[in-house]
Amino acid sequence: GVLAGAIMMAGLTKLLLPTWSWNLALTFGSILSATDPVAVVALLKSAGASPKLTILIVGESLLNDGTAMVLFTVFYNALNGDPLTVSSVLVFFLEAAIGSVALGIAFGLAIVRWLRSANRPLKEVDTQVQITITICGAYLLFFLAQNVFQISGVLACCSAGAMLAWLAPPIILSHETMHNVWGLIEWV
Repeated sequence: GVLAGAIMMAGLTKLLLPTWSWNLALTFGSILSATDPVAVVALLKSAGASPKLTILIVGESLLNDGTAMVLFTVFYNALNGDPLTVSSVLVFFLEAAIGSVALGIAFGLAIVRWLRSANRPLKEVDTQVQITITICGAYLLFFLAQNVFQISGVLACCSAGAMLAWLAPPIILSHETMHNVWGLIEWV
């Protein structure tokens, strides 16, 4: 869907702005191809839809965002002179997909281990420490993936989030506080 949207938007852009190169039109199309689920999620919540359906739509949107970021990187690199061949694009997609997921899983496991060190039920400060660990971990992972390893930070964060959703619930001291903080971050 994202790739088709990017290509269609690039075609429309090239039609309307014939002086633009195909690489510029594809870069522009990749920016506009990501979907925004805010209105859909708001509608689902007001209609009383299942929270699982809402999470599914938000999760799919995150993966679409990651795909759009990878497409943007490919087309932006082509715009700056990198060769745009089938093999180079395929290698980049494999590196981004596999590398991002692997880094996210490894980082997610590290965050879970770090959360265990702040798991003293009678110490209220540990709830704040756990929240800080998750926020700092997410930002650090995104920065490392995107800027250091040149892979998808969005996909890496999604993979780390999946690891946390699987392994962290017994470790988290205050699920309600963690949920409220991350809900605020998502809203902002």
